[in-house]
Amino acid sequence: MANRFPLVVDSSALQIKEIPNGDNLDLTGNSIVNVVDITATGDITAGGNLSVGGTVTYSDVTNIDSVGIITARTGVKVTSGGIDVSSGGINVTGINTADAFVGHDYLRAPFGTTVNYSVTIASKTAAHRYQGSGSSNGYVIDGVESPFLTLTPGRTYRFTLSSSDMTSHPFRFYLEADKTTAYTTNVTSTATYTEIVVTDSTPAVLHYQCSSHSLMGNAVNTNSGSSTTGETATFYGGLAEKYEKAGTTLGSQTNNPLTDGNIILFTGNESGNKTINFTGVHAQLSDGETCSFTVIISPNSSGVINTVQVDGQAITVKWSGGSAPSAGSSGQDIYTFQILKTGSGTSDYTVFGAAANYA
Repeated sequence: MANRFPLVVDSSALQIKEIPNGDNLDLTGNSIVNVVDITATGDITAGGNLSVGGTVTYSDVTNIDSVGIITARTGVKVTSGGIDVSSGGINVTGINTADAFVGHDYLRAPFGTTVNYSVTIASKTAAHRYQGSGSSNGYVIDGVESPFLTLTPGRTYRFTLSSSDMTSHPFRFYLEADKTTAYTTNVTSTATYTEIVVTDSTPAVLHYQCSSHSLMGNAVNTNSGSSTTGETATFYGGLAEKYEKAGTTLGSQTNNPLTDGNIILFTGNESGNKTINFTGVHAQLSDGETCSFTVIISPNSSGVINTVQVDGQAITVKWSGGSAPSAGSSGQDIYTFQILKTGSGTSDYTVFGAAANYA
């Protein structure tokens, strides 16, 4: 059957005729119903809404606003602008590959701002890490039962409780789950909240627990550069430690930062009395903490370490055997120094030293 054009009434000529090719069909105030197919070789423009009870198939559009499910048969490609999800999240049943994933904490607050958490008390369930141990109650943070927390240096985190809950179950931080050592640096506690400012020197692992009851909380990862922990570390495999290969003489590199490592190898031949300055120690250590250094030099019959400094402050060394060592004639002299911080001052250190020749 040949294609037919709709019939219209031409009142001027008192005729019924087909619409000429190229003319428009004006259906203002009317509808088209029971149409099997509409084929358009040009554009279809709708000033109002377009309702489709079946499936709309298209190869290229600018914007999609759908109240239902959008199915993309060959994938979704986003070239700019990203994907914004205001609620509901993104569920992936297959493999999800990306250059980087940004976690919830990064979305909640930018660097330097405060993240607020709401804390309540509830009976422990099987989901609690310490179910069956300690208190029968646990903390619930933002609706999650005692979650493992991941924090970020440079941000402040406030954990808010009702005044009655804070009185009965004070929310505090510790270096251990059993609360042996309280952690109070950059921590503020009031009648309704406990707040912590996380920095690069905050211990990498903390524990939030109730100061009045045991095992109500969980662990905290602060993503800091500090590896302070109040718990015993057990290694079931080998432990490899990086050393600083100075590639010169101690006389040419007096300053040796703690961040470069605790073992320092000097390969050049030394001569005469030498000073070694361990830097970055005072900022890292607190009263009651210690660190050690191993220094390897080639004495060449005269090179010897006779002065030790901690961040530029000369500290009298207590030598093994009661006297300073002499230079070895050949091979390498290996010095070990144990540095104990005994106060808050720049000279509040005790240094123990020993030396042995290996040839």
